[in-house]
Amino acid sequence: MNLSLTRETPKIILQFLKDKTGYDFSGNKSAMLERIISRRVNVYNFDSLEEYYRFLQTNTEELEKLVNHLTINVSRFFRNSFVFEIIEHEILPVLYKNLISETKKELRIWSAGCASGEEPYSLAILLYEYVQKNRPIQLQFFASDIDTIALKAAESAVYKAESLLEVKFGRVSNFFNASEKIFELKEEIRNMVHFYHYDLLDKKSYTLPDSVFGGFDLILCRNVLIYFEPEYQKLILEKLYRSLNQGGFLILGEAEMPVDDYVKKFDVYNSKCRIFIKHK
Repeated sequence: MNLSLTRETPKIILQFLKDKTGYDFSGNKSAMLERIISRRVNVYNFDSLEEYYRFLQTNTEELEKLVNHLTINVSRFFRNSFVFEIIEHEILPVLYKNLISETKKELRIWSAGCASGEEPYSLAILLYEYVQKNRPIQLQFFASDIDTIALKAAESAVYKAESLLEVKFGRVSNFFNASEKIFELKEEIRNMVHFYHYDLLDKKSYTLPDSVFGGFDLILCRNVLIYFEPEYQKLILEKLYRSLNQGGFLILGEAEMPVDDYVKKFDVYNSKCRIFIKHK
């Protein structure tokens, strides 16, 4: 069966998704789209894309499943641990110092493309530990994703052992309730993060609507840009740029860089870990 995305049916499927859900996946890289749609066709043993498309038109459950499969969610706690070492020992002290010296009311953080919550909860653990050793602060911690299933998993905060492979033993003991091979995050960490359903390609908003105005001191958007063509990367980067305070930190994935003019809008803080600072 030929599932090439140069044919009209896959384009019609993507247009159907946009019309029904409002999500525009046309900016995703073609090879990735082809693989995911092919897998969904094979799940039902359809003989053609046309047959799958007809099924999709009458099956809302499959429509939601396809949307969720088109959002890539691969995550674990403290993924790329060196990034979190820098956050813990360099970035948090800077943000904390700025918060106190500028008499700001709160620290504002956004995890954009948070998947099932491992990234924002990892950062929440670092924040919790840091605040215990310093003066208490007010925190607004937002996490968002397009995948409704992943968000439900994030809110439940229950994880398998493989999600904790990079977590130090002391942190597992301090912040998780373990039952056989299932680990439930403790309430004090869960309560620090608020999850929201949001499409980074939504052209009607320039930041996460639930944050009201953006104003973030730190944004993590790791391993999101790599799935989009440059035109759509610029759309996402514009949102991230406008959402950051001057001097705020942006952390991208290890294979990602700001494209075009956005290179000039950020100073490189750590090139290896793809950490940038918005020009003051």
